[in-house]
Amino acid sequence: MNGYAHGKPTDGIGGTDPGQGPPPSNDAVDKRSLRTKCRQHRKALSDRPARSRAIWDRVFTLPEYRVAATVMCYVDHRDEVETRPYFDRIWRDGKRLVVPYCADRSGGEQPRSAKRSERRLGLFLLETINELEPGTLGILEPPQTLRDRTDRRVEPASLGLVLAPGLAFDRRGRRLGQGGGYYDRLLADLPASTPVVALAFECQVIDHVPTAAHDIPVHKVVTESTVHGQGSWGVCEAKREEA
Repeated sequence: MNGYAHGKPTDGIGGTDPGQGPPPSNDAVDKRSLRTKCRQHRKALSDRPARSRAIWDRVFTLPEYRVAATVMCYVDHRDEVETRPYFDRIWRDGKRLVVPYCADRSGGEQPRSAKRSERRLGLFLLETINELEPGTLGILEPPQTLRDRTDRRVEPASLGLVLAPGLAFDRRGRRLGQGGGYYDRLLADLPASTPVVALAFECQVIDHVPTAAHDIPVHKVVTESTVHGQGSWGVCEAKREEA
């Protein structure tokens, strides 16, 4: 089957040189090292706007995008693949646009001191870019007054497509995020049939991403060069149903 495979990777760029002894046995150490390297590689990229435009040219041709009535898309921050310049196109295509924000279990404002287990992403129906303001970690989010509106709250089951960020991906759909666990919890709450497509620069696609039991893979990774993961979604669906 041409789907994604899962399981613990055994190598990748997160290890140590042979002359420095064996690789760290702690996956958390491997992930920290890998995050640092991936941030450096992404920050060093030139022409991020042009690369982002090439990525979105591919996104708009995906069958998952064409059939989705409701699209959830992250709001770009710092040197991530740009998303905000393409919100207008999503609206022009007649789709509902949903953006995430950091929230607690009840959907309220996320205190920065919250425990990892309490961190959640709320989902907000965005109608104009002007409804966003700097929030958690400086990421643009809807203010609390708008979050409180029940007509703007969106349930994961209503999403037709999720466009997700990340620091690193491999060709089997495994994803390395920032470490907060926000997206793992969101992806675990999605129906198995909801396609999850990651946006990344090609330098973020590596041979192996170390994973844990709670890590949720994506179905496809769209870069400026290609679309990784064009095959079946079956293994990813099974992984979500187990979560």
